Amino acid sequence: MHVNSPTVSFVSLIGVVLQSLIGDFLSSAFASLISILCLNYFFVPPIFSFRVSDTSDTFALFSFLIASLVITRLTSQAREAAESEEPQGRQMTRLYELARQLLAVEPAPAICANLLKPFCWQFELRAVCMFDAATTQLRSLELSW
Repeated sequence: MHVNSPTVSFVSLIGVVLQSLIGDFLSSAFASLISILCLNYFFVPPIFSFRVSDTSDTFALFSFLIASLVITRLTSQAREAAESEEPQGRQMTRLYELARQLLAVEPAPAICANLLKPFCWQFELRAVCMFDAATTQLRSLELSW
């Protein structure tokens, strides 16, 4: 096909990057290893052999392997970070909705059931208890779902 090894290396690297976007670290590392073996066997002289005749080709193959593994690891870390932030985002949404509902409650001198209901609804609680420091009273609300 008259292509040189740097061209094929970058096309293979794109394949490894795409694999790391859709797969996990282990499958992407396996794709990196298969890519380096294919590059060595089919495109690095002597062709159809796993030997490498030039030391610069050896350096290029190791550089490709290191770059593909680093990209794979960074993609895996980014995916894990996004997955761990998802529950925190849901919790922040619940807190925002709670604050919005509490601001809509009519102001009253004492804690009333209308103030406690949003806590039950937003966090799917069966009961809420709140201490009113001004009157030193304990208020509770129990809902049946």
